Amino acid sequence: MVQFSQLISFSNKNLEKNIEDKTPTAHMEEEKLYFDDKYIDFSIKVEIEDAECFSGSTSSQFTFYIGTLDHYSRFVSAYRIEFFEFAWNAENNTRSFIGSGKSHKDYSCFYKAMHDCVPRADVIFIRFDSIPDAPWAIEKITVRLDFNTGHYGVYRNMWRFDHPVLMPCRSWLKDNHMYQIGPRTGLFIEHEYDYFPKEGEWIRDWV
Repeated sequence: MVQFSQLISFSNKNLEKNIEDKTPTAHMEEEKLYFDDKYIDFSIKVEIEDAECFSGSTSSQFTFYIGTLDHYSRFVSAYRIEFFEFAWNAENNTRSFIGSGKSHKDYSCFYKAMHDCVPRADVIFIRFDSIPDAPWAIEKITVRLDFNTGHYGVYRNMWRFDHPVLMPCRSWLKDNHMYQIGPRTGLFIEHEYDYFPKEGEWIRDWV
Protein backbone atom coordinates (compact mmCIF):
# COMPACT_ATOMS: atom_id res chain seq x y z
CA MET A 1 0.00 0.00 0.00
CA VAL A 2 1.30 3.43 -0.94
CA GLN A 3 0.44 6.72 0.72
CA PHE A 4 0.47 9.37 -1.97
CA SER A 5 1.66 12.70 -0.61
CA GLN A 6 2.37 15.01 -3.50
CA LEU A 7 -1.02 16.70 -3.85
CA ILE A 8 -1.13 20.50 -3.97
CA SER A 9 -3.29 22.26 -1.39
CA PHE A 10 -5.82 24.97 -2.19
CA SER A 11 -7.66 27.35 0.13
CA ASN A 12 -11.25 26.75 1.22
CA LYS A 13 -11.93 30.53 1.28
CA ASN A 14 -14.46 30.44 -1.57
CA LEU A 15 -16.52 27.72 0.04
CA GLU A 16 -16.45 29.44 3.41
CA LYS A 17 -17.54 32.74 1.84
CA ASN A 18 -20.53 31.08 0.19
CA ILE A 19 -21.64 29.69 3.51
CA GLU A 20 -21.12 32.98 5.34
CA ASP A 21 -23.31 34.81 2.80
CA LYS A 22 -26.31 32.73 3.87
CA THR A 23 -28.23 32.72 7.11
CA PRO A 24 -26.40 30.20 9.31
CA THR A 25 -28.27 27.12 10.42
CA ALA A 26 -27.27 24.00 12.30
CA HIS A 27 -27.33 22.04 9.04
CA MET A 28 -25.03 24.54 7.30
CA GLU A 29 -22.60 24.46 10.21
CA GLU A 30 -22.59 20.67 10.08
CA GLU A 31 -22.00 20.71 6.32
CA LYS A 32 -19.21 23.27 6.62
CA LEU A 33 -17.48 21.16 9.27
CA TYR A 34 -17.89 18.08 7.12
CA PHE A 35 -16.41 19.67 4.01
CA ASP A 36 -13.54 21.18 5.99
CA ASP A 37 -12.60 17.92 7.70
CA LYS A 38 -13.52 15.13 5.30
CA TYR A 39 -10.73 14.29 2.89
CA ILE A 40 -11.23 12.05 -0.10
CA ASP A 41 -10.28 8.39 0.23
CA PHE A 42 -9.37 6.65 -2.99
CA SER A 43 -8.18 3.28 -4.19
CA ILE A 44 -6.01 2.81 -7.25
CA LYS A 45 -5.08 -0.14 -9.43
CA VAL A 46 -2.35 -0.14 -12.08
CA GLU A 47 -1.80 -2.89 -14.65
CA ILE A 48 1.18 -2.96 -17.00
CA GLU A 49 0.83 -5.46 -19.82
CA ASP A 50 4.16 -6.54 -21.32
CA ALA A 51 4.31 -6.85 -25.11
CA GLU A 52 4.49 -10.19 -26.90
CA CYS A 53 7.96 -9.43 -28.21
CA PHE A 54 11.02 -11.67 -27.85
CA SER A 55 12.29 -11.09 -24.29
CA GLY A 56 9.73 -8.29 -23.88
CA SER A 57 9.56 -8.55 -20.09
CA THR A 58 12.15 -7.02 -17.80
CA SER A 59 13.81 -7.64 -14.46
CA SER A 60 15.27 -4.13 -14.33
CA GLN A 61 14.51 -1.60 -11.64
CA PHE A 62 12.25 1.32 -12.48
CA THR A 63 10.16 4.06 -10.88
CA PHE A 64 6.62 4.54 -12.12
CA TYR A 65 4.87 7.94 -12.00
CA ILE A 66 1.17 8.67 -12.52
CA GLY A 67 0.93 12.25 -13.79
CA THR A 68 -1.99 14.66 -13.38
CA LEU A 69 -2.38 17.44 -15.96
CA ASP A 70 -4.71 20.43 -16.11
CA HIS A 71 -7.04 21.23 -19.02
CA TYR A 72 -4.17 22.86 -20.93
CA SER A 73 -1.87 19.83 -20.65
CA ARG A 74 0.23 21.49 -17.95
CA PHE A 75 1.80 19.38 -15.23
CA VAL A 76 0.14 19.52 -11.79
CA SER A 77 1.48 16.62 -9.73
CA ALA A 78 2.73 13.04 -9.88
CA TYR A 79 2.41 9.94 -7.73
CA ARG A 80 5.23 7.47 -7.45
CA ILE A 81 5.21 3.67 -7.31
CA GLU A 82 8.46 1.70 -7.02
CA PHE A 83 9.14 -1.39 -9.12
CA PHE A 84 9.08 -3.75 -6.12
CA GLU A 85 5.48 -2.74 -5.31
CA PHE A 86 4.21 -4.38 -8.51
CA ALA A 87 3.15 -8.03 -8.45
CA TRP A 88 4.22 -10.09 -11.48
CA ASN A 89 1.83 -12.56 -13.16
CA ALA A 90 3.78 -14.81 -15.54
CA GLU A 91 0.63 -16.36 -17.03
CA ASN A 92 -0.54 -13.15 -18.69
CA ASN A 93 2.72 -11.11 -18.63
CA THR A 94 1.17 -8.45 -16.43
CA ARG A 95 2.45 -6.40 -13.50
CA SER A 96 -0.17 -5.09 -11.13
CA PHE A 97 -0.31 -2.70 -8.22
CA ILE A 98 -3.21 -2.11 -5.83
CA GLY A 99 -3.05 0.66 -3.27
CA SER A 100 -5.08 3.29 -1.50
CA GLY A 101 -4.58 6.73 -0.11
CA LYS A 102 -6.18 9.91 1.14
CA SER A 103 -6.27 13.08 -0.91
CA HIS A 104 -5.17 16.38 0.61
CA LYS A 105 -8.40 17.85 -0.75
CA ASP A 106 -11.83 17.64 0.86
CA TYR A 107 -15.10 17.02 -1.00
CA SER A 108 -15.57 20.73 -1.68
CA CYS A 109 -12.77 20.36 -4.26
CA PHE A 110 -15.23 18.96 -6.81
CA TYR A 111 -17.73 21.76 -6.24
CA LYS A 112 -14.95 24.24 -7.00
CA ALA A 113 -14.23 22.42 -10.31
CA MET A 114 -10.60 21.76 -9.42
CA HIS A 115 -8.78 19.26 -11.59
CA ASP A 116 -6.51 17.50 -9.05
CA CYS A 117 -8.96 16.45 -6.34
CA VAL A 118 -7.74 12.86 -6.65
CA PRO A 119 -4.86 11.30 -8.64
CA ARG A 120 -5.33 11.04 -12.39
CA ALA A 121 -3.28 9.15 -14.95
CA ASP A 122 -3.33 11.72 -17.76
CA VAL A 123 0.29 10.84 -18.54
CA ILE A 124 2.72 8.14 -17.42
CA PHE A 125 6.42 8.60 -16.70
CA ILE A 126 8.79 5.66 -16.14
CA ARG A 127 12.35 6.26 -14.95
CA PHE A 128 14.11 3.14 -16.20
CA ASP A 129 17.31 2.21 -14.39
CA SER A 130 18.35 -0.65 -16.71
CA ILE A 131 19.79 -2.51 -13.70
CA PRO A 132 20.20 -5.32 -14.56
CA ASP A 133 20.39 -4.69 -18.30
CA ALA A 134 17.03 -6.11 -19.40
CA PRO A 135 15.10 -4.07 -22.02
CA TRP A 136 11.33 -3.78 -21.62
CA ALA A 137 8.52 -3.63 -24.19
CA ILE A 138 5.12 -2.46 -22.91
CA GLU A 139 1.85 -3.22 -24.71
CA LYS A 140 -0.54 -1.17 -22.56
CA ILE A 141 -0.90 0.53 -19.18
CA THR A 142 -4.28 0.72 -17.46
CA VAL A 143 -4.99 2.78 -14.34
CA ARG A 144 -8.28 2.46 -12.46
CA LEU A 145 -9.31 4.92 -9.77
CA ASP A 146 -12.18 4.41 -7.34
CA PHE A 147 -13.45 7.12 -4.97
CA ASN A 148 -16.65 8.59 -3.53
CA THR A 149 -18.14 12.07 -3.87
CA GLY A 150 -21.35 13.85 -2.96
CA HIS A 151 -22.81 14.73 0.42
CA TYR A 152 -21.09 12.44 2.93
CA GLY A 153 -19.38 10.61 0.07
CA VAL A 154 -22.36 8.54 -1.04
CA TYR A 155 -21.69 8.54 -4.81
CA ARG A 156 -19.16 6.08 -6.12
CA ASN A 157 -16.92 7.14 -9.00
CA MET A 158 -14.78 4.85 -11.13
CA TRP A 159 -12.30 6.34 -13.58
CA ARG A 160 -10.21 4.39 -16.06
CA PHE A 161 -7.16 5.61 -17.98
CA ASP A 162 -5.76 3.53 -20.87
CA HIS A 163 -2.31 4.18 -22.33
CA PRO A 164 -1.52 1.77 -25.20
CA VAL A 165 1.83 1.79 -26.97
CA LEU A 166 1.05 1.60 -30.69
CA MET A 167 4.34 -0.04 -31.78
CA PRO A 168 5.47 -1.85 -28.62
CA CYS A 169 8.11 -4.04 -30.26
CA ARG A 170 9.82 -0.93 -31.64
CA SER A 171 9.36 1.22 -28.54
CA TRP A 172 11.68 -0.34 -26.00
CA LEU A 173 12.68 0.92 -22.58
CA LYS A 174 16.30 -0.09 -22.86
CA ASP A 175 18.62 2.59 -21.46
CA ASN A 176 18.88 4.86 -18.44
CA HIS A 177 16.16 7.31 -19.47
CA MET A 178 12.86 8.77 -18.36
CA TYR A 179 10.15 7.48 -20.69
CA GLN A 180 6.85 9.28 -21.27
CA ILE A 181 3.70 7.43 -22.35
CA GLY A 182 0.78 9.73 -23.20
CA PRO A 183 -1.06 12.00 -22.88
CA ARG A 184 -2.00 11.42 -26.51
CA THR A 185 -2.90 7.80 -27.29
CA GLY A 186 0.16 5.84 -28.35
CA LEU A 187 2.64 8.63 -27.61
CA PHE A 188 6.07 7.31 -26.53
CA ILE A 189 8.84 9.83 -25.79
CA GLU A 190 12.35 9.34 -24.43
CA HIS A 191 13.77 11.99 -22.05
CA GLU A 192 17.03 12.34 -20.19
CA TYR A 193 17.22 10.16 -17.08
CA ASP A 194 17.06 13.09 -14.65
CA TYR A 195 14.14 14.77 -16.40
CA PHE A 196 11.04 15.49 -14.32
CA PRO A 197 8.43 18.13 -15.21
CA LYS A 198 8.00 21.21 -13.05
CA GLU A 199 4.62 22.37 -11.83
CA GLY A 200 2.89 24.31 -14.62
CA GLU A 201 5.18 22.93 -17.33
CA TRP A 202 3.46 22.09 -20.60
CA ILE A 203 3.69 18.35 -21.29
CA ARG A 204 4.53 17.53 -24.86
CA ASP A 205 1.68 15.68 -26.61
CA TRP A 206 3.13 15.24 -30.10
CA VAL A 207 5.98 13.14 -31.50
